[in-house]
Amino acid sequence: MKKLLVLAVLLTLGFVPAHAEKAKKPKESPALFQGKDAKTFGNWAREQITFPNDTIARMVIYFDVDKRGTVNNVRRRSIGDTLFVKQVKKIVESSPEWTPERKKGKPVVSSHILLVDAVQDKIEMIESDEEYFTMPTFQGGDLNTFRSWAMSQLIYPEILYRQGIEGRVVMSFTINKDGWPVFKEVVHSDNYYFLEEVVRVMKLSPKWTPATKFGEPVEAVFIFPIDFKFPIDFR
Repeated sequence: MKKLLVLAVLLTLGFVPAHAEKAKKPKESPALFQGKDAKTFGNWAREQITFPNDTIARMVIYFDVDKRGTVNNVRRRSIGDTLFVKQVKKIVESSPEWTPERKKGKPVVSSHILLVDAVQDKIEMIESDEEYFTMPTFQGGDLNTFRSWAMSQLIYPEILYRQGIEGRVVMSFTINKDGWPVFKEVVHSDNYYFLEEVVRVMKLSPKWTPATKFGEPVEAVFIFPIDFKFPIDFR
């Protein structure tokens, strides 16, 4: 009973037991712009950005808010009027300071995405850019799916097989807007016969689904390594 009375007195006087102090969770809060959530930045950007007549431009602006609340590391992915895109990037870079995000009571860097679409007259903060950009796909899969297909088509050059020679070919290729792979350059090749075989298989490739940017097909470049090693895992 006496212990309870003592604890009650301590709490009344503002003393908090050590174990209670430890139980407190450090404050966490998202980055704020002008005292409100990040979406408010989209409204501010709309006030700063003027769409010129007949401007055709769509862009996603990526930026960070550092521990001091300063906007930096501004990047963009865009199509359309290059001059307008550069102007928008400068506006984002001129942003007033934010209140930085806090985790465990300490300020941290946070990342944000701004959509600016002059075609649809839209300026807003978005959570993800997946709706606006897609990577090429091969038979419903990614580059690893293509690798599996390529390995099933490769034939170890007989002259190198007999000599027990291993090697690697690294090449780059483009998936064009129509979905066809187009050889770009040889990054590395240990042997001409290995390279010749990889090029042969590339020419056999079925059509891909091309990459898209704002719903429009665009080219995409891949770096593609192939290892010729024993034991052989292809034909």
